[in-house]
Amino acid sequence: MNALAPIGDKPVHRGPGETADRYPGVVVQINCRWRVILCSAGIQWILQRHDGERRGATRWTGVGYCQTRKALVRLCRASCARIAPSEWAALVALPEYITGCAPDEAKLALIEDPDTVDACASTGGRAIEFVGR
Repeated sequence: MNALAPIGDKPVHRGPGETADRYPGVVVQINCRWRVILCSAGIQWILQRHDGERRGATRWTGVGYCQTRKALVRLCRASCARIAPSEWAALVALPEYITGCAPDEAKLALIEDPDTVDACASTGGRAIEFVGR
């Protein structure tokens, strides 16, 4: 069963909420403390921080809401101290603008943007810190 069922041209969430650890709309798991999800309405990406547990379940708190990849990249740089190259590549591969797509579409849309791909050069698989821009 798909957790996001389309109604018209927008997905509607059915299942665990956005703050749940099992939320199916995770687009990029940046590290154990940070992740990016597609909101349940499919209209924005949300940067979330791991926020401990509530009633025995892992919870996530939204710290930023973005409709453009450029804004999301900027927010991740400012908020997440370290981003591994593979997660960085997943972030910059997102569509330039959110368009009400389902999470699988957001994960698979590969768009190269030379303005945002910079510090992701060969690092031997080590996490790297991003500075500038």
